[in-house]
Amino acid sequence: MIKETIPVDQYGIDPRTTVAAQFRANNPHITPGQNVATFHLTRRRGMDDEGKVVDCYSANDYPDLIITAPSLGVQFKQDVGVYGRQITLNTSHSEYQLFEHNTDFAALRKAEKWPRNYVIDWVFTERPACGARFHNWKVVAGGCETLLLKCEENQSLRRWDPDNGGEWPFTEREDLQIKVYSMFDPQTATSAVKAAAAAYKKTLK
Repeated sequence: MIKETIPVDQYGIDPRTTVAAQFRANNPHITPGQNVATFHLTRRRGMDDEGKVVDCYSANDYPDLIITAPSLGVQFKQDVGVYGRQITLNTSHSEYQLFEHNTDFAALRKAEKWPRNYVIDWVFTERPACGARFHNWKVVAGGCETLLLKCEENQSLRRWDPDNGGEWPFTEREDLQIKVYSMFDPQTATSAVKAAAAAYKKTLK
Protein backbone atom coordinates (compact mmCIF):
# COMPACT_ATOMS: atom_id res chain seq x y z
CA MET A 1 0.00 0.00 0.00
CA ILE A 2 1.26 3.44 -0.95
CA LYS A 3 0.02 6.41 1.11
CA GLU A 4 0.04 10.00 -0.05
CA THR A 5 -1.48 13.24 1.22
CA ILE A 6 -3.25 15.76 -1.00
CA PRO A 7 -3.22 19.41 0.20
CA VAL A 8 -6.51 20.63 1.68
CA ASP A 9 -6.72 23.55 -0.76
CA GLN A 10 -7.00 21.02 -3.60
CA TYR A 11 -10.36 19.66 -2.43
CA GLY A 12 -12.61 19.50 -5.48
CA ILE A 13 -9.73 20.57 -7.72
CA ASP A 14 -7.37 17.61 -7.69
CA PRO A 15 -9.05 15.02 -9.98
CA ARG A 16 -8.86 12.34 -7.29
CA THR A 17 -10.97 14.50 -4.94
CA THR A 18 -13.63 15.77 -7.33
CA VAL A 19 -16.03 12.83 -7.01
CA ALA A 20 -16.09 13.11 -3.20
CA ALA A 21 -16.65 16.88 -3.43
CA GLN A 22 -19.45 16.41 -5.96
CA PHE A 23 -20.98 13.70 -3.79
CA ARG A 24 -21.14 16.11 -0.86
CA ALA A 25 -22.60 18.86 -3.02
CA ASN A 26 -25.33 16.53 -4.30
CA ASN A 27 -26.07 14.91 -0.92
CA PRO A 28 -26.46 17.67 1.70
CA HIS A 29 -27.61 15.10 4.28
CA ILE A 30 -24.02 13.78 4.45
CA THR A 31 -22.60 15.62 7.45
CA PRO A 32 -19.02 16.93 7.83
CA GLY A 33 -18.60 14.33 10.57
CA GLN A 34 -18.96 11.54 8.02
CA ASN A 35 -16.15 10.44 5.72
CA VAL A 36 -16.57 10.14 1.97
CA ALA A 37 -14.28 7.80 0.06
CA THR A 38 -13.79 7.24 -3.67
CA PHE A 39 -12.62 3.86 -4.96
CA HIS A 40 -11.15 3.80 -8.47
CA LEU A 41 -11.11 0.48 -10.31
CA THR A 42 -9.27 -0.15 -13.55
CA ARG A 43 -8.97 -3.19 -15.81
CA ARG A 44 -6.45 -5.80 -14.76
CA ARG A 45 -3.28 -6.08 -16.78
CA GLY A 46 -1.51 -9.38 -17.33
CA MET A 47 2.14 -10.30 -16.97
CA ASP A 48 4.18 -12.01 -19.66
CA ASP A 49 6.91 -14.63 -19.22
CA GLU A 50 9.54 -11.89 -18.86
CA GLY A 51 7.66 -10.23 -16.03
CA LYS A 52 6.47 -7.28 -18.10
CA VAL A 53 2.96 -5.90 -17.61
CA VAL A 54 0.82 -6.27 -20.74
CA ASP A 55 -2.73 -5.37 -21.71
CA CYS A 56 -5.06 -8.33 -21.79
CA TYR A 57 -8.49 -6.68 -21.57
CA SER A 58 -9.92 -3.92 -23.72
CA ALA A 59 -10.75 -0.56 -22.15
CA ASN A 60 -13.99 -0.67 -24.14
CA ASP A 61 -14.99 -3.93 -22.48
CA TYR A 62 -13.73 -2.92 -19.04
CA PRO A 63 -13.87 0.86 -18.66
CA ASP A 64 -12.62 2.41 -15.44
CA LEU A 65 -15.15 2.39 -12.60
CA ILE A 66 -15.64 4.77 -9.72
CA ILE A 67 -17.56 3.81 -6.59
CA THR A 68 -18.21 6.39 -3.87
CA ALA A 69 -19.11 5.32 -0.34
CA PRO A 70 -19.88 7.54 2.66
CA SER A 71 -19.41 6.38 6.23
CA LEU A 72 -22.48 6.03 8.41
CA GLY A 73 -21.10 8.51 10.92
CA VAL A 74 -21.84 6.19 13.84
CA GLN A 75 -19.70 4.07 16.13
CA PHE A 76 -20.41 1.20 18.43
CA LYS A 77 -18.40 -0.37 21.20
CA GLN A 78 -17.59 -3.97 21.98
CA ASP A 79 -16.44 -5.55 25.21
CA VAL A 80 -13.11 -7.36 25.02
CA GLY A 81 -11.03 -9.29 27.55
CA VAL A 82 -12.05 -10.73 30.88
CA TYR A 83 -12.56 -7.30 32.42
CA GLY A 84 -14.91 -6.12 29.71
CA ARG A 85 -12.80 -3.25 28.43
CA GLN A 86 -14.63 -1.53 25.59
CA ILE A 87 -13.12 -0.69 22.22
CA THR A 88 -14.64 1.30 19.39
CA LEU A 89 -15.17 -0.66 16.18
CA ASN A 90 -14.90 0.81 12.72
CA THR A 91 -17.53 -1.03 10.72
CA SER A 92 -19.46 2.15 9.96
CA HIS A 93 -16.53 3.62 8.03
CA SER A 94 -16.48 4.14 4.26
CA GLU A 95 -14.22 1.21 3.45
CA TYR A 96 -16.54 -1.20 5.25
CA GLN A 97 -19.54 0.29 3.49
CA LEU A 98 -17.89 -0.53 0.17
CA PHE A 99 -16.80 -4.08 0.98
CA GLU A 100 -19.77 -5.16 3.06
CA HIS A 101 -22.78 -3.22 1.79
CA ASN A 102 -22.20 -1.64 -1.62
CA THR A 103 -24.30 -3.53 -4.19
CA ASP A 104 -22.10 -2.58 -7.17
CA PHE A 105 -18.93 -3.88 -5.55
CA ALA A 106 -20.75 -6.95 -4.20
CA ALA A 107 -21.79 -7.81 -7.75
CA LEU A 108 -18.19 -7.50 -8.96
CA ARG A 109 -16.98 -9.75 -6.14
CA LYS A 110 -19.69 -12.36 -6.70
CA ALA A 111 -18.94 -12.58 -10.41
CA GLU A 112 -15.17 -12.55 -9.65
CA LYS A 113 -14.82 -9.54 -11.95
CA TRP A 114 -12.90 -8.14 -9.02
CA PRO A 115 -10.09 -9.08 -8.88
CA ARG A 116 -10.03 -11.17 -12.08
CA ASN A 117 -10.99 -8.39 -14.49
CA TYR A 118 -10.78 -5.30 -12.30
CA VAL A 119 -8.37 -4.13 -9.62
CA ILE A 120 -8.54 -1.18 -7.25
CA ASP A 121 -5.63 1.05 -8.20
CA TRP A 122 -6.35 4.06 -5.97
CA VAL A 123 -8.60 5.25 -3.18
CA PHE A 124 -9.27 8.78 -1.99
CA THR A 125 -10.53 8.88 1.57
CA GLU A 126 -11.06 12.29 3.16
CA ARG A 127 -9.69 11.06 6.48
CA PRO A 128 -6.77 8.59 6.59
CA ALA A 129 -7.79 4.95 6.76
CA CYS A 130 -7.98 3.91 10.43
CA GLY A 131 -5.77 1.23 11.90
CA ALA A 132 -6.65 -1.93 13.81
CA ARG A 133 -7.89 -1.95 17.41
CA PHE A 134 -5.72 -3.68 19.98
CA HIS A 135 -6.21 -5.15 23.45
CA ASN A 136 -3.22 -6.47 25.39
CA TRP A 137 -1.11 -6.12 22.24
CA LYS A 138 -3.46 -8.34 20.27
CA VAL A 139 -5.60 -7.23 17.35
CA VAL A 140 -9.26 -7.61 18.30
CA ALA A 141 -10.76 -5.70 15.39
CA GLY A 142 -9.29 -4.89 12.01
CA GLY A 143 -9.51 -1.30 10.81
CA CYS A 144 -10.04 0.19 7.38
CA GLU A 145 -6.33 0.06 6.63
CA THR A 146 -6.33 -3.65 7.48
CA LEU A 147 -9.23 -4.16 5.10
CA LEU A 148 -7.47 -2.33 2.27
CA LEU A 149 -4.28 -4.34 2.85
CA LYS A 150 -6.22 -7.62 2.65
CA CYS A 151 -7.84 -6.39 -0.53
CA GLU A 152 -4.44 -5.51 -1.95
CA GLU A 153 -3.01 -8.91 -1.04
CA ASN A 154 -5.91 -10.67 -2.72
CA GLN A 155 -5.87 -8.75 -5.98
CA SER A 156 -2.06 -8.99 -6.18
CA LEU A 157 -2.11 -12.78 -6.44
CA ARG A 158 -1.11 -14.01 -9.90
CA ARG A 159 -3.88 -16.63 -9.79
CA TRP A 160 -6.22 -13.88 -11.02
CA ASP A 161 -4.10 -13.21 -14.12
CA PRO A 162 -5.40 -14.49 -17.49
CA ASP A 163 -2.93 -17.38 -17.37
CA ASN A 164 -3.96 -18.14 -13.76
CA GLY A 165 -0.43 -17.39 -12.65
CA GLY A 166 1.15 -20.30 -14.49
CA GLU A 167 3.50 -22.13 -12.15
CA TRP A 168 3.31 -19.36 -9.53
CA PRO A 169 -0.42 -18.69 -8.86
CA PHE A 170 0.17 -17.46 -5.29
CA THR A 171 3.04 -15.11 -6.11
CA GLU A 172 2.12 -11.50 -5.37
CA ARG A 173 2.54 -8.82 -8.02
CA GLU A 174 4.13 -5.66 -6.64
CA ASP A 175 2.65 -3.52 -9.42
CA LEU A 176 -0.89 -4.00 -8.07
CA GLN A 177 -0.45 -2.06 -4.85
CA ILE A 178 -3.26 0.33 -3.93
CA LYS A 179 -2.46 4.03 -3.65
CA VAL A 180 -4.40 5.56 -0.77
CA TYR A 181 -4.77 9.33 -0.85
CA SER A 182 -6.09 11.30 2.11
CA MET A 183 -6.50 14.97 2.92
CA PHE A 184 -7.92 15.94 6.31
CA ASP A 185 -6.29 15.40 9.71
CA PRO A 186 -8.58 13.18 11.82
CA GLN A 187 -8.46 15.59 14.78
CA THR A 188 -9.70 18.62 12.81
CA ALA A 189 -11.45 16.85 9.95
CA THR A 190 -15.05 17.83 10.76
CA SER A 191 -14.46 21.59 10.67
CA ALA A 192 -11.98 21.29 7.77
CA VAL A 193 -14.39 19.21 5.67
CA LYS A 194 -17.17 21.71 6.36
CA ALA A 195 -15.01 24.62 5.18
CA ALA A 196 -13.65 22.78 2.11
CA ALA A 197 -17.10 21.56 1.03
CA ALA A 198 -18.53 25.08 1.39
CA ALA A 199 -15.67 26.52 -0.70
CA TYR A 200 -16.23 23.87 -3.36
CA LYS A 201 -19.97 24.61 -3.56
CA LYS A 202 -19.21 28.28 -4.26
CA THR A 203 -17.31 27.24 -7.39
CA LEU A 204 -20.48 25.57 -8.73
CA LYS A 205 -22.50 28.79 -8.72
